[in-house]
Amino acid sequence: MGRRPIEVDLTPRWELGYLLGLIMGDGSAYKNRRNYVIAFRTTSDEYAELITKAIKAVCPRLRTHRYEHNLTRRLPNGIIRTDRMIDIRFDSKIIWKIVTDNKKNYVWNVPPILTTDESILGFLAGLYDAEGFVIINKKRPCCSYIGIGFKERVNCEKVKELLSRFNIKSIVTRRSKGHYETWITNKKSKKIFKTLIGFRLSEKRKKLNMICD
Repeated sequence: MGRRPIEVDLTPRWELGYLLGLIMGDGSAYKNRRNYVIAFRTTSDEYAELITKAIKAVCPRLRTHRYEHNLTRRLPNGIIRTDRMIDIRFDSKIIWKIVTDNKKNYVWNVPPILTTDESILGFLAGLYDAEGFVIINKKRPCCSYIGIGFKERVNCEKVKELLSRFNIKSIVTRRSKGHYETWITNKKSKKIFKTLIGFRLSEKRKKLNMICD
C-alpha cells in the first residue's frame, strides 16, 4: 500500500507561515460538537480567493466551504448599511490547535512551529494582508508609511520585533483608546518590506509601489 497523502503540510515554509498569519490577523477558531473550525469573513472577492488559495497550499485535501449572504449592521458613524459578506470555513484539528494554543483574547504569539526565516516572512505577509495598510501623504511623500493595527499594544510590539529580524525599522504608536499601530516610515525599511514581505491584494500593492518608487 502507498503512503496516505498528507492532509496538512506542517513544513516550516512560507505557505504555512502565511496561512497562520492570515488566521492570527483576521480569522477565528472555534469548536462545535463535531468540528474544529477555522473561519474568515470578508466583503472582498479578491481577499476571499487569496484565503482559499492559502488554505489549499497547506491543506490540499481538506474541503473549503464558502457561503455568501447579506449582513445589515450599524456603523460607528450611526449609518445602517447592508453588505454582501463572504464566509470561508475549513475544518482542521491540527490548525485549530496551533491557533488556539497561540491566540488568546486578541493577543497572539508566533507559533513555535515556524522555525525558519522563510516561515516567519510568510507569517508577516499573512498578518499584513489581513490587517496591514499603506498611508500616502501626497503633500509630504516622505511621511507616507506602511502600517498595521491591533487592539493590543503587545501585538504591535511583536510585529516590530519580527520586522527587526530582517533589518526593517518600525515604531509603535497609540492611535486611539484600544487601538495601536506599528509604522514603517524609514525609506530603506519600506523598500526592504516591499522586497521581503509585500502585499498580494491589488489595492494595497498599488499603494506600496507608489511610496517605494
